Amino acid sequence: ALEICKRFAERGAEIVIVTSKLGMMNFSKIMPKGIRYIITTHEEVPPKSLIGLIMLYLKRIIKGIMIKLTTTDSDILFASSNFLPDIIPLMFKGGRKVLILHMVPPNPIYVYRGHYVKRIILRDNIRTLLYFINHIVSMLLFRIYGDFLLVLPTTIDEAMRFRFPRDKICITFNGVDLASINAISSQQKEYDACWLGRVHPQKGVDDLIDIWEKVLKNIPIAKLILIGAGTENYKEIIQKRKLQANIIIKGYVSEEEKYVLLKKL
Repeated sequence: ALEICKRFAERGAEIVIVTSKLGMMNFSKIMPKGIRYIITTHEEVPPKSLIGLIMLYLKRIIKGIMIKLTTTDSDILFASSNFLPDIIPLMFKGGRKVLILHMVPPNPIYVYRGHYVKRIILRDNIRTLLYFINHIVSMLLFRIYGDFLLVLPTTIDEAMRFRFPRDKICITFNGVDLASINAISSQQKEYDACWLGRVHPQKGVDDLIDIWEKVLKNIPIAKLILIGAGTENYKEIIQKRKLQANIIIKGYVSEEEKYVLLKKL
């Protein structure tokens, strides 16, 4: 979503990003200047409790609905996720509505324990169930009110399962910004592997730490670098396992620094 906004902005389009204060803090680091932000909620740290998270989502939905945007039929309203705070406000706005489906929720009978396992644990199963229900409701709503669905090769089957019209679906692929990469000079090798992205349980960062412990048994000097928002949450477990010399946490970095670090592999 950010890359799409950046490219539209470079072509002179007016970009308005509706997000939380936390989202604005992250977006402003890599987005071009001149972007207009509309803030829905002002939390700087996401709530940890389930009730707190539900209340936050409800607040974002209400704020999103109340936002007054002057739009025309040629304007594009882009939902960067299929979470209800991104979907429901679109129903009350004019313009062409676009959603990108980049992730499919796990079966609600599975809970997360470093990886998803089939187990009944009421508190965790409720979280997974709510995520699953959110997905179903948002997909049904968008099938009615949406105009265009962007999918990955891994999520197109899910779109077809919800019977989205084929002419409303477009398969997208992860692009590579070669110009930005080539602008960075060669770097001296420092790392043997890298994880890059926003942390989410489904992405398996916990598994990677376990795997890297096994790698170190054969290659004691091997170094892994973790890049992206949320990787800081693994600092304690890495220290507890005494892996800080072999697993380096960088957290959120700028676009330029990202390519510098990747060239150190």
